[in-house]
Amino acid sequence: SDKVGNTRALPEVWTDKARWNAAVAQSQDDVARLVVAGRSGNLDQIKAAAGAVGQSCKGCHDSFQAK
Repeated sequence: SDKVGNTRALPEVWTDKARWNAAVAQSQDDVARLVVAGRSGNLDQIKAAAGAVGQSCKGCHDSFQAK
């Protein structure tokens, strides 16, 4: 995303790069675990991994997106 245009991103996306990068890395890790769980076919693992992805998404939206 760039700093202009129609966006709900908070300035912290650009000013707190370390926290943004950590959140992105966490999300990527959670998605990778979801892929592994999906391949396992184990529904309990899939549910847990999907929940973690949802929490990662929510964390970013709560921290970096205007309401």
